Amino acid sequence: MKKRLTIAVFIPQLHYYYQNHIWRNACKAAEKKDVNLLFFITNEIKPNYSYAYMYNSLFPLVNSPNIDGILLGASMGTFISEEDLSEFIKSISGKPIATFSFSYEPYPAALVDGKAGIRQAVEHLIYEHNVREIAFVCGPDTNPEARERYQAYWETIEKAGLKPRKELVLQGTFLRQSGYQASVELLERRKLKPEAIICANDEMAFGVMDFLYEKDIKVPEDIKIIGFDNLEESRYVYPSLSTVAQPFEALMDAALDKLVNFIRGEEQERVSVFPTRFIPRESCGCGEDKELERYIGDSNWITGDEISIIKPLSSHSPEELYAYKKELKEALIAAKQKENAGKYMTDFLTEYMKFLFSREINPLPFLVATFSVLNDMLRNSLLSTKEYDFFLFIVRFVFSDFYRKLSNKNNLMIRTERVSLGFFVHDIAASLDFSELRSVLAKGLIEFSISDCFIALYNGPVQWDGNLKWTLPDTATVIFDYHRGQIVAQDRLINREEYIPSHFFDNVRSSGAIFPIVYRDQCFGYIVFSPLPRDEILLDSIHKNISSAIKACLLIKEVNEGKERIIEANKKLEELSITDEQTGVYNRRGFFSVSDHLIASAKRRKKQVVVFFFDLNWLKDINDTFGHAEGDYAIRIVSDTLKKTFRATDIIGRFGGDEFVVLSVDCEVFEASAIAKRVDSKLEEFNRNSGKPYILSVSYGTASMLVNKAFDLEELIDKADMELYAYKKAFKEKYQSCLKSAY
Repeated sequence: MKKRLTIAVFIPQLHYYYQNHIWRNACKAAEKKDVNLLFFITNEIKPNYSYAYMYNSLFPLVNSPNIDGILLGASMGTFISEEDLSEFIKSISGKPIATFSFSYEPYPAALVDGKAGIRQAVEHLIYEHNVREIAFVCGPDTNPEARERYQAYWETIEKAGLKPRKELVLQGTFLRQSGYQASVELLERRKLKPEAIICANDEMAFGVMDFLYEKDIKVPEDIKIIGFDNLEESRYVYPSLSTVAQPFEALMDAALDKLVNFIRGEEQERVSVFPTRFIPRESCGCGEDKELERYIGDSNWITGDEISIIKPLSSHSPEELYAYKKELKEALIAAKQKENAGKYMTDFLTEYMKFLFSREINPLPFLVATFSVLNDMLRNSLLSTKEYDFFLFIVRFVFSDFYRKLSNKNNLMIRTERVSLGFFVHDIAASLDFSELRSVLAKGLIEFSISDCFIALYNGPVQWDGNLKWTLPDTATVIFDYHRGQIVAQDRLINREEYIPSHFFDNVRSSGAIFPIVYRDQCFGYIVFSPLPRDEILLDSIHKNISSAIKACLLIKEVNEGKERIIEANKKLEELSITDEQTGVYNRRGFFSVSDHLIASAKRRKKQVVVFFFDLNWLKDINDTFGHAEGDYAIRIVSDTLKKTFRATDIIGRFGGDEFVVLSVDCEVFEASAIAKRVDSKLEEFNRNSGKPYILSVSYGTASMLVNKAFDLEELIDKADMELYAYKKAFKEKYQSCLKSAY
């Protein structure tokens, strides 16, 4: 059994109607071919608008071992030179590649003959509408399709014996706004008003119509408009847009076929070319009937994309269409013999529409077939002109009612999903940490038929050389792995080979999409969704809200970590401000600050406190004779001795270079002497074992008091100090040196 292939398809953004056609027809082709698709939602190579380039951080991911081949369309190279396109293709040439809408040797390609459709459009204006001045809005001159369409326009004008005029040619970018700007340039700056304007794509034609509507210039009465692509909106703008149709379904079928054959090493023709076809509608001065006439006898041009609904309509089978035409002809013949012919035909057509509606089959081919049958019967004298007009009225009524119901169903679906989306993205936006975000996604994604979602954050910055080279970190952390409606292990580390999750395409054929997680000029990671929901714009909205939530979670995490660092730093500063750095006991400030709490407790319990005042003997002599490092050592030994002697609840403070004060609660006066002797005993033990040439000893004084309203700690310390002074004076009279040899 052959391995099911996984194909990467580059899509520069989802909100353009053209990409919508590529998306849907690629999915259809993948289903027929039984391959997995993963759409890489990037931008054009080297886009010319701010921060758009960050989407292209996805480029290196296509080299994943879980990707078997790449489909690359002409729209990816809209803004770049052939040299840049060549460099980009070389960067991904480790994988088999097939192209559509442009050719790049030696890779297989599926192309459309854009020239044919433009020729038909120009000839239609000249010979059907007697137009002589035709302006043209070009696409980017770096785009091969744009150049081809402009060339066909210029050549057809010349062939018709008219003189092409450079001032009637405007530069565009394939974007709607550029069509608007081209109109401003043509009509307001150049002061020209042609009879017709042809645009290199529908998006720019919509922009031209926007401007003309603003200026109250009537279409088609004042200026006729023609586009290219036959996007969904072209049928539903007012007036409906005359355009050139691309055979998107055949194009994507062929492109995917060629790539699969290329991967499997099967022989094939490198290039296949598909014709384009001009569709006259209202914007050039023709009606919708004109379009239907062009379709009659060639319903292969009609696809589910002709009707704008959230879920693409299913295709009919040739057998279903043949059976319908046969039954329709029989019903028409039978209806002629009935008194209630109108009701009979209405019931017949309504039953068929119910069947199509229940199975969500595209009705347009059946409408075309109905016109074809009526025309054939009229030509063959099976219907009179009066009968033809009567049945034509019924057909229009039934099909109009069907489209109204279909539109209502579509609007209801849109409203329902918008409401659900509103609640979902609100919950996403309200997520303050990754745990909360994971919970929201696990509950909400399934409502939009998304059973798999994989979110990984890079462990390091994404590097970009400012041109075409992107370098991703070696590892990433998976913060959310939702597979077949179940949460998989989170917060795990993955390497580059694992960036594209293989388990998304394990047993069931699927189509998915991968988006970068970006904020302005920062890239944090990426998100993979599968399978694709009915509405790609809905998916784009979910992605953008998750990206924003992740950025917010990272910021909150950073702020919280910053707060923790500040709290810890403040804690350390506080400790430093009340702690003697050399010994680790409290300094004078710290001693009094902490003692306040202990004395307050003793006052409530009416307890006695004792203050001990210790002074290290001979510190100056030790410093002068053995150096300050040795003096510091002696101070630490005395401090450690006090810590070992007194209880943890007692407070020890260093008041000066050689002075220590201890506050002890719940200690009687008679115990003080015993405690002081323990200090002496521990220091004597040190002297015996230290190997030092000097003696460590302390002088001390004590004072005690019952804690009451008149209690004054500083006064008590002064009393202990006075006792210390007397002790020290007696000690110095007895001992003249710190040296062991003097004892």
